Amino acid sequence: MRSTEWQYLLDRYLGIPLLALLGVVHARRSLPTQIKRIGIISPTAIGDMVLSTGLFIHLREQFPGAELHIFHGASNAGALSLIAGKIYSHQCVFQKVRATLKEICGANLDILIDLTPWPRLTAMVAKLSGVVTVGFTSENQYRGAAFDIAVRHSSNVHEIENLRRISNVFGACEEYKVQLRMANTPCDICLPYEKLVVFHTSAGGRRNYARSWPLDSWAELSRRLCAEGFRIGLTGTKNDEALAQEILSRVGVPPDQAFSLCGKLNLAELATVLEKARLVVAAPSINRMPKGRDR
Repeated sequence: MRSTEWQYLLDRYLGIPLLALLGVVHARRSLPTQIKRIGIISPTAIGDMVLSTGLFIHLREQFPGAELHIFHGASNAGALSLIAGKIYSHQCVFQKVRATLKEICGANLDILIDLTPWPRLTAMVAKLSGVVTVGFTSENQYRGAAFDIAVRHSSNVHEIENLRRISNVFGACEEYKVQLRMANTPCDICLPYEKLVVFHTSAGGRRNYARSWPLDSWAELSRRLCAEGFRIGLTGTKNDEALAQEILSRVGVPPDQAFSLCGKLNLAELATVLEKARLVVAAPSINRMPKGRDR
């Protein structure tokens, strides 16, 4: 659900009044006494899905035997294979509100948790589902009206702390544990792991340019590391291949010293490569906005 500029504007200028209206006409409810089916809205980011595993663990501890249904998008579907424990996968296109609501309602949930801190669209989908809802209220985002239980989201702490606040709704979370199933999926590409430095150069999301390092800086770091005997592997999706090739063209070293892995690894294989590599250098994953600015 990475938004284009017009989708962002529509979400803001139409979403705010709609959420305000929904908040007026619906009374807030408490958690049900019996919770057997839990829904999680996690639309896009692989990293966000990984960080959310601590919440999944906490929910299983609090509600043993409850089904965990994750409503996700195509871009983070690969992360599901790394989540420990049984989950029910529901791939959605959240901009298709009617189809998404049908998918959510078909799961017969007892509660629905929206883990997105910024978009109004997922908050509206949660509210319209008719299920008891839990979600983030963020400064200047006007999302709190969508939820029966609204949890403050802060840009001044690590996202794990925000997720811990959500976890505390379901019982005190003394230790937030991020945990993945180690797939140990072999990678068919022969790589010099003892010398390998992985570069993940692409920042995701709207306004990703604000978090992107200049290409010449990636190229300069590559040259310096290659001069020390390291090998550089650039990772990403197929869509990142053009960027990787532009960086490689500026590095000016033989292809066995710096090369692209973009689109050549699935998520489980990438996890294996990251585990075996000497070092990982990545674009920032947190976009802090000046106070008072809307996302």
